[in-house]
Amino acid sequence: MRLRGTYASILTASALVFAACTPPSPRAAIYGGRIAVQENIRDTIHSIDGKSGKSVAMPSGGWADAPPTKDGLIFVHGDGGLAARDIVTGAVKWRVLLKMSYLANVVPTKEVVFVPFVARADLMGGTIAGWVALDRDKGTRLYDVRSDKFAPLAANDDIVATIENGELVGYATADGKERWRSSIKTDGPLLIENGRLFGRTEDKLAVFTASSGALQRRMDLGGTDAFRSFRRPFAAKGNTIAWIESDVLNVADATTGKQLWKRDDVDDLAVTSNIVVAARDDQLEGLDLATGASKWKLSIDNDACSLAADGDTVVARLDDERVAVIDAATGKRRFEFDLVAGAVLARAK
Repeated sequence: MRLRGTYASILTASALVFAACTPPSPRAAIYGGRIAVQENIRDTIHSIDGKSGKSVAMPSGGWADAPPTKDGLIFVHGDGGLAARDIVTGAVKWRVLLKMSYLANVVPTKEVVFVPFVARADLMGGTIAGWVALDRDKGTRLYDVRSDKFAPLAANDDIVATIENGELVGYATADGKERWRSSIKTDGPLLIENGRLFGRTEDKLAVFTASSGALQRRMDLGGTDAFRSFRRPFAAKGNTIAWIESDVLNVADATTGKQLWKRDDVDDLAVTSNIVVAARDDQLEGLDLATGASKWKLSIDNDACSLAADGDTVVARLDDERVAVIDAATGKRRFEFDLVAGAVLARAK
């Protein structure tokens, strides 16, 4: 299948963030104990078993920052279009030959994959911008979702939310039909977690009911670091939300908006089911998500460029060439992986 040329030269809002500076090393993504991480822009993506370190290499002509994965598939884009690959074997399940920006953002759900397209002319001489929805298992085009140019998108298996004409809009993931529209001015980033939709309203974090668009509350995060900084966004898990403001890690209850605890001098964070991993220079610390109590500490030989966490696995990007894979419960280092050699560099003793 080949999509029409109107979907060429895809560029997302994330591209604008990087346009004025050299992109940092791509972040890792974790799915089902499998780690996906790219060496650098247009370089190979490695899919690594989080326990054994065994890996497969997949080509990529794009920017695979936290490569999108869903139900055993990883979505890789670049000069060869968009490919859905088996995350364990690297085998291509389908490929769509469309031209995409190296920095394009792909958003997968259980049945639909959303890919942004740039503005194109309509029959009346105006322009259309938005996202194209592809079938997750086949790559066939399902429908289009209109949005403002470079607008962010968040989706789960029920709702896909984006911004059109400055308004937050929720569409049905199954067929793209509009389900609700909010008059509350909202900006990105957007995030859906546990039935809640998070977005920025002026300088506060707004929490909406994802299925209806109803505003639950606004939360004052103490500043705007969580909205502006690529490396320190807000992160939600279950009923808890965490963010960094002026080097202070804050954790709050998303249901009530009440702050649970905070910790000073934190550079980056990652959240898994019951642990917040905090990075401070060359030290990582696992903190209890509910109480902030320290569970473990680990010294690394470099400042962490970025963190990722899911299930029982934590990944710290050490530099352009290495990642450290760590057990989330104990903080013990399992191994280091050399992204240039594509092999385990060192194992824990």
